[in-house]
Amino acid sequence: MTQLDTSNLRKTLRQKRQSLTSEQQALHSEQACQHLMDFDGIKKAERIALFLSQDGELSTQKAIEQLWLLKGIEVYLPA
Repeated sequence: MTQLDTSNLRKTLRQKRQSLTSEQQALHSEQACQHLMDFDGIKKAERIALFLSQDGELSTQKAIEQLWLLKGIEVYLPA
């Protein structure tokens, strides 16, 4: 994939994310968090890295909060 193709893809995906309603964004965020928490290996993990959401990205806030409640898992976030 060329640089131009990557740039156009990112632009298109950003526009699609931003076109979602706040209700749709919340629903997708909740579903992703549930998938993460249902993952068989999650409770065996020692470290998990997540991103902080921006620019219409999927919210990771609930996942971060739920992971903090699990004992023995370190949650890494960007500084």
